[in-house]
Amino acid sequence: MSSFRFEGRRIAYTEYGGGPCGRHRRGRRGRTAKSAPASARPLIIVHGVLLSQEMNRPLAKDLAARGNRVITVDLLGHGQSDRPRDMWRYSMGIFARQVIGLMTIWRSRRRW
Repeated sequence: MSSFRFEGRRIAYTEYGGGPCGRHRRGRRGRTAKSAPASARPLIIVHGVLLSQEMNRPLAKDLAARGNRVITVDLLGHGQSDRPRDMWRYSMGIFARQVIGLMTIWRSRRRW
């Protein structure tokens, strides 16, 4: 699991896709987390409040197996991300800024 810093706090995320897709004997795509080309634009899946990115793992793997680059994220206070005690850090506006931060850091490390 990867992470980045957002306003001094750790935000965890996971990437799916990036290699050749597995195929069954009959030509159907297999379920694999390595299937989208490295340059594919990512789909970012955000969990619901009080949940984590783990709930989106099956969907992310399915989408990756169909040739997509997928990123799941644990917003602040969820899953593997930091859990600050300051309640003002938990708002939809701040969660949105965390997703924008993820897009920015991901883009700086790779090509969209």
